Amino acid sequence: MIAIGVVILSVCLFALVCFADAQREDLCNGNGVFEPDAKQCECFDCFRGADCADFGEDCVLDAGQANGEMMAQYWDNQTDPWRIQIPSYYRTSYEPSQIIQDGGNSTSGLTRLARTTLDNLHAVIGNANTTGRALVLGNGATQLIQAFIAALSEKAGKPLWVYTKAPFYPTFKVFAERSKWSLGFTQRTDLNPADVVEIITQPNNPDGRYDTPVYAAASHIYDMVYYWPAGAGKQMTLTDVDISVWSASKSIGHAASRFGWAYVRDPTLLTSLDTYLHFSTHGVGVEAVWRSLNLLQHVTSQSVTDPSSFFGYASAKFKMRWQQLAAVFGTSTSFELVSRPGTWFAWIKCASTIHGTCGELFEKAGIHGNYGAGETGVSGHVRLNLNLRDAKWKLVFKRLVHVISSH
Repeated sequence: MIAIGVVILSVCLFALVCFADAQREDLCNGNGVFEPDAKQCECFDCFRGADCADFGEDCVLDAGQANGEMMAQYWDNQTDPWRIQIPSYYRTSYEPSQIIQDGGNSTSGLTRLARTTLDNLHAVIGNANTTGRALVLGNGATQLIQAFIAALSEKAGKPLWVYTKAPFYPTFKVFAERSKWSLGFTQRTDLNPADVVEIITQPNNPDGRYDTPVYAAASHIYDMVYYWPAGAGKQMTLTDVDISVWSASKSIGHAASRFGWAYVRDPTLLTSLDTYLHFSTHGVGVEAVWRSLNLLQHVTSQSVTDPSSFFGYASAKFKMRWQQLAAVFGTSTSFELVSRPGTWFAWIKCASTIHGTCGELFEKAGIHGNYGAGETGVSGHVRLNLNLRDAKWKLVFKRLVHVISSH
């Protein structure tokens, strides 16, 4: 019995699950979560102290970073069998290529599991055609998009311009300007399509729009990380494109795992992709892959329309918050909500009569938003993340109401 107890204790200590899920927030007065690795409370914005009991009225609430905090609330309440206990001997060697063809085989059982799990996920959700495409695993969507820019440029035999329509995710510009496979970032629409790779985000970050490519004959990378029942802002339809990129960050809220995947139709890109991913990071950490696949299997075991399911829960939260925003912005003459309802972000347009930048105005009111200084190619706007924990959203919304009512 003693030996059995030691084994159980060892597994629990390794897996960091020897505490009750219900106590994660209780130990921190509901104002933070107890993290088992550091064995301490990590407080939400504005709360301080060892048990997060102290509230700082003069704080700034972070609604800028695109974390899936509201989704984290769902996972806080989940217990076995969706925990993963990873033994010390688990897959210690370098993994083989993390690219697998449709109907192909792999020497890695983990990669085969990824193919089965992710194909099934998209079939259940109904948001992507995976047939006739290779699956590529990466360290988040950001690495995969950079890998595709490199692969498409190598296929073209020359560096390519990177184009995306404004307002755009500013990191795309950073990719283009720092990559040797790119001529740079451009907003021109009169270039030779053979010299362009266009990134199309659906729904778009930050404004949630759905666009067709500006360069119809160029190479296209579809960033589909937000295209899920919670966050798409519309009914799912089957995406049928040559390159689509997805992530655990935006599908289930697990940004820190850095797990992304892509489907690519053109087999001539695979060697370049494999080389880029191998030499940049030697693939994705097996712990992140296993954890993400386990959680995605949980999602596919549910009915998408069930209110208690992951997507049912997250969709209801988004719907309620968009209703609140519509009521507040409906009578404002100084601020306009210009993003698509039901999506992750409130893309807010400030009137030209507002002094300073749009971002500065919200910062002074205690709300930190993103891209308030025109980083997206469009000035006079600010982006607020709506995927916040309930307690934080209440504080953000209270301050938002004050900003709008006072202008």
